[in-house]
Order: sequence, then C-alpha cells, then structure tokens
Amino acid sequence: LSFRINPKGSETVMGMSRFSIQHPATRHYYFEPMMMNQMRDMGILAPRYFFAHIWINDYPVGLMAVEEHFTKELLEAQNRREGSIIGFNEDPIWNQRELIYNIAENRKLLESSQIPAELLLTHQVRDFSLKDYRDVVQGTNELAAVQSAQGLSLLKDYLEGTLAANQVFDMKQFSPWWISSHIWGACHGVTSHNRRFYFDTVKNKLEPIVFDAVPIPDQFSMCADELDATRLLTDPIFLNYLFTDLEKFTKLLHDESYILDFKKEQQYYRDFFEAEGLAYLETDIHILQANLKKLINNLIKIIPELELSDGKLPNIDNIVNKPFLESDIDFSMPLRSFVFFENVYDVSSRKLRIDLKNLSLDEIVVEEVYFQSKQESVSKVVGQDFSIGVFDEAEPESKKNLKTLTVDWVEDYPENQELRIKYSFRDKAYDQEILPQFNNHSFVLSNFLEHSNQVSDNIIIQESQQTVIFPQGRYVFNENYYLPQAWTLLVMPNSELVFKGVSFKVQGPLIMVGDIDAPISIDVETDTKFRGLGIWGGLYVVQSEQPSRLEYVNLTGHDANLLNRQDYLGLTGCLTFYESDVEIYHSSFKDAQCEDALNIVKADYKLHKIEIDSSRADAFDSDFSTGHITNSHFLNIGNDGVDVSGTTLIVENSEFTKIGDKAISVGEKSNLTASNIIVNEASTGVASKDLSVATLNKMEFSAIKGTGLITYIKKPEYGPASIKCTECTFTSSPQVFANQSQSSIILNDEDVGVQYFNQDQLVEIGYTE
Repeated sequence: LSFRINPKGSETVMGMSRFSIQHPATRHYYFEPMMMNQMRDMGILAPRYFFAHIWINDYPVGLMAVEEHFTKELLEAQNRREGSIIGFNEDPIWNQRELIYNIAENRKLLESSQIPAELLLTHQVRDFSLKDYRDVVQGTNELAAVQSAQGLSLLKDYLEGTLAANQVFDMKQFSPWWISSHIWGACHGVTSHNRRFYFDTVKNKLEPIVFDAVPIPDQFSMCADELDATRLLTDPIFLNYLFTDLEKFTKLLHDESYILDFKKEQQYYRDFFEAEGLAYLETDIHILQANLKKLINNLIKIIPELELSDGKLPNIDNIVNKPFLESDIDFSMPLRSFVFFENVYDVSSRKLRIDLKNLSLDEIVVEEVYFQSKQESVSKVVGQDFSIGVFDEAEPESKKNLKTLTVDWVEDYPENQELRIKYSFRDKAYDQEILPQFNNHSFVLSNFLEHSNQVSDNIIIQESQQTVIFPQGRYVFNENYYLPQAWTLLVMPNSELVFKGVSFKVQGPLIMVGDIDAPISIDVETDTKFRGLGIWGGLYVVQSEQPSRLEYVNLTGHDANLLNRQDYLGLTGCLTFYESDVEIYHSSFKDAQCEDALNIVKADYKLHKIEIDSSRADAFDSDFSTGHITNSHFLNIGNDGVDVSGTTLIVENSEFTKIGDKAISVGEKSNLTASNIIVNEASTGVASKDLSVATLNKMEFSAIKGTGLITYIKKPEYGPASIKCTECTFTSSPQVFANQSQSSIILNDEDVGVQYFNQDQLVEIGYTE
C-alpha cells in the first residue's frame, strides 16, 4: 500500500501539510531516516521521515514509513523561507512504463528484445521538462511566478551547458550531500529524475533536497549521471569544498561520540522492526567508514586525469538508447515540445519561443500548433504543416532539425489557455501540451568588477587582496550588481551610496566604518506601489565567510516612481545580511520604505546604539539567527519594531516608541530575553506565538492600544507559546494580557491562566479582519 495524504484546507498533521505513507522496505528500512538525519545535522534539507502504526478505517495496516512531501512546511521547519522547490517532470517515465508494461504487445516486444530498463525512454535528462512544486501560474509577473522562473531557468541553463556548477548550486550544501550519498550507497537519490532542489532567491543558488535516496551501504559505487558526471569534479569551487568536507567526514565517522549515537539510533530502529516481526536489511558504521575510503581512493585516481573546465557542457552523443528507439514498442513522447518566455517581466511585449526536438529515429509530421482554452472548446491555430527530422547531438548537420517557432503571446496564456501541438509519428496521432520552460538566467545581476566604471572611475579594485574600495565620494547605482564570492567591499568615511531601486550583492565582508563627524550614508529609493509588490533595493551581504562591521552608518529611504525597475530577488530589507555575521554600532535608519529597514537571516549579530525611525513597515526582522541588541531605539514604526522568527535574541536597555503593530513579535520557535525595556505607544507590547518563549524583566509598558502581552498559535504546525514577565508595569493600557488555551503567561510571578480573546484581539493577531 502507498498513499499520498492531503489534509483538508490549511490543516496539518504533525506539522506536515502533505505527506506519503508507504512500506518501510520502500526506502530500505532505517537506512533512509538515518541518512536524512545525518544530512539535516549538516544543514542539508531533508523531508521528515519516520515510522508509525497506521490504521485505515479501524483496520490495522501495521508499521509504515511516513514521508513529508515538498511543501513550505518542509522549508520553514529547517530555517528556510518559503520558496520554489524544483525538480524534473517524471510523467514521461511513468507514461512510458505504463505503455510498456500494461499493454501485452509492448510487453512481448520488450521481452524478446532484451532492452535494458535504463534505455526505456526516448530522451535523456536534458529533454525532461522542469517543474516547480509550488502552485504558481507560470509565465505571469506575480512575485512567486517570476522567482520560480529564475530558479527553473538556472537549472535549465546548467542542463544546456551555459552555466558552471558553482554558478548554479550552493556548494556549501552540495558537497556534503554528494559525499554522504556515496557513503550510504544512495546513488538512487542522485539519479536525475529523483533530484529536488530548493531555490534560494537571495543566494540565487539551488540547494539539494535529500529524497528517495534508497541507500544500500554495502553496495558502494560512484554516483554519476548526465546532471553531474565530470562537471562537478572539474569545478574548482566544488573541489575546494569537497577536499575540506572529506576531511570533516573522516573525523566524523571515527568520532567516538558519533559512533555511539549511530549505534543507539540504529538499535532504536531495529527494536521497532523486530517488535513488528519485520525482516530488515542491516548496516554498520564500519561499512560507512570503508565506503568513505573507497570514495577517496576513487577520487585520487579520477581527479588528476581531469582538466578543470569552464563549466560548459561538452558535446555528447544524444542517442544512447538506439535499441529502444529502433524497436516497435509504442512511444509515449517521441517529441520534446517546450515554450520559452522571452520576457518574464513585461507581459505586454512578450513573445513566445517554441522549441521542438525529435527524440526518435523517424520523421515527425506536425499538423497543428494551437492555443486551446481551458474552459471552452475554442482554439486558435498559430502554426501547421511541417516535418521534423532526427536530432543527434553528436552530428552538427542534424542540429538544424531542432525546430524553433516564434508566436505572439495570447493575453490570457497561461492562466486560461494551453499551448498544444498535434503531430503524427509512425502512423499514430499525438496531441500533447507544449510545456512552459525558462532559460537565459542572466537577467538579474551583473558582475560589478566588469562594470564599476559605470558607477564611478574613482572606485579602486585590488585584485590581489580581492577588495573593492569606495573612497570618499558619492556613488549612484542604477543597475543590479554583485561582487564575486569572498570579495570585500570597503567604504571609506564620508561616502554616500545611492540605490535607485536596485541592489548590490556582496559575497564577502562589508566594512563601512565612519566616525561621528564623517558618517557613511546609504540612500535607498523604492517604489512601494509597483504592481502591488513593491520595489526596493540597497545592500545585501550573502554567505560571507568573514563578519561584516558597520559603524556610524546612516541609511535613509525614499519612495519614488521606479516603474522601469524590477525587484524579484526575494529581498525584504533595505539592508540585508544573509548567512553573514555582522556587528553594527552607532548607526541609524530613517524613513526606510522597504518591508524591513534591516533584515538579518541565519547569522550571528550585535546591534549597539541603533536607531530606526519612521520605517514604513517593520523596523528590524531577524530570521533563524542569534543576536544581541543593546541601547537602541525604535520609533514611529509602521508595523513591528522587532520581528523575530526561529531566532534566539537578547534585547537590553532599549526603547520602543509609537509602534504601529507589535513592539516585539516573537514567532516560529524563537527565544527572547529582554530586560530594561520601555514600550510607549504600541498596538501590541510583546507577542509570543508558535512554540516561542519570551522571558521579560523590568519592562515598562504605557499607552498600549491593544494588548500588552499576548500568546497564541498562528501556524498550527508549531504549537503554543509562553511569556514570563517579571517586574513589569502597565500604565494607560486597558488590556494587559490575553493568553490562548495551551499557551501560558506568567506576569509578576502569577499565572494568568487562559484569557479568551475579544473581537479586537482576534483582529490584533490577524485571525479576523
């Protein structure tokens, strides 16, 4: 038995909004969850996977494996923002298998021909369409759709050989995933169509997601397919991570505490299966250690024979499955049909490029290319009557048979229209959808090292030190730029950086140290009205190995008409630090029009003597981080003063004045410790929700319009929250607290018990409008 479970509405089961149930043998018993646990410990995404006793309508099925599906809950539970999960469309595989195994004549042909199972397709991985597991309408200019297009085009360009592996994959995640897959004998999960990726829009990289690994530790082999092959082992950045991670794995697998934990976890699962009377495969830590040695020895032999490449895909023989293609077995998809959007931003000027590729060894005759309404029988023909010859990657002359058409975009495509093609192959009629795809990923950022003179001729580039220096002066940015990995940006005192609705991505330390008489200014122009989404830019530091430092930096925001700009980078802050530690002292943020004046994600930080004044939305947002705020002031804020999720934060000796929503919002399993805090005029004082803990001491609340202290569950996959407030005073605050059932508030050593919400409080926490 195998099930895919979709709870009704927005309900979740054990934090999962979608999951599968299957027999433990499907993924080789305890090998899969143990491998996934190891991956998660290394920060690699893996769905929740555990064993449970299952009943169906009171009938006991027995012990089954529960496997989480690809949803936002998977990402948020592992400290990622909601985003695209990308993979290959497996429909051609299953459709072809159905044709072969469910039709007697095809099954006889297969048995007589003795064709290997791996050849039972008309195409290779480069001919698979790509899909996003999020429910987005592809080809629209909505934020989620355009970010999805970025991720899909990133992988598509890699498949086409125009981007190197280090430009596409987050090697910090990819290297340990690749090593662990070998150690566990999990080449099944490395197979292209089983691969899943999370697209991080801020890093502009794909992270691997462990899925369908089916580990067999005692069957070691080198995992290689079209998606990787030698391209990884000729990538210098991957090799740098690989050598470092191999050393880490060697230490890990021989660490006594790890070995003890491994044996305990293994015994836990064994007890499970033995209690059920289930036979199961076994492994041992010594097998993993031996596999690591085999991997290292193979790499020692392979790598010296390879030459580092530029990441371009070499010509390969596309037709590797000739026995199948020459057989008389029915083909489910002899034609690859993709439609590419020429401009994912501007709908009004959009053209559609159709690429048609013959995957067989016989001619295909196209009868009609047409738009078909999804609601009605109305169709519009846009092309007809032509043939497509055989395409072979290894034959330059045959490449002319890659048929390309350009058609005008139809106004309600793809929301309410499908683009389809009718053709004949071996005297059989086919009618299939032309699938939307994306490529040409280089539409977001430009390398600043190549374009610095467009900003100023005074900028100093020190190649040997990998440092860019902005001397004293004014620098105006009209385009989106990035600095390569590990480059430092150094801004001298008395400088001004102006961002016209664009962003500057720094992938090394950001050093901006002014002084009280010569501060550094950052001016961020935004457009809060653009397509209802908003455009904001500014500086963002991503995956810097070294910490950043800012001192006497003043950021100022402006709302302007920037309709010629696009911001689909996934940024919410005018100043953002993403997986990059930072210390900020004696600095101010004034009139920031972004969603957050300052946003820090997955980093350690210190903020001292910070003032954030008149932010349109949130003042400071901290996600999945650890921080310390001292002697700071948040005033005239449109939404939250401090908003934390998945964060451990200490706030001391600070003030919150005239806050439009919550002075401090603590959510998604955060831990807040706050002392010597003054909150004067706020809609809500402190809100704790979703398994968060807020410990408050010496807090003064005055003129709280809504509720001083409030606990509740916003996301059911988390759970109740708590607040403990000691030496807390309230003046001119009619509603001191509200405590949802199962949550707790202890105020000045007294448990307030359950306090039901009134209508205003339901509005205050967003339950109703």
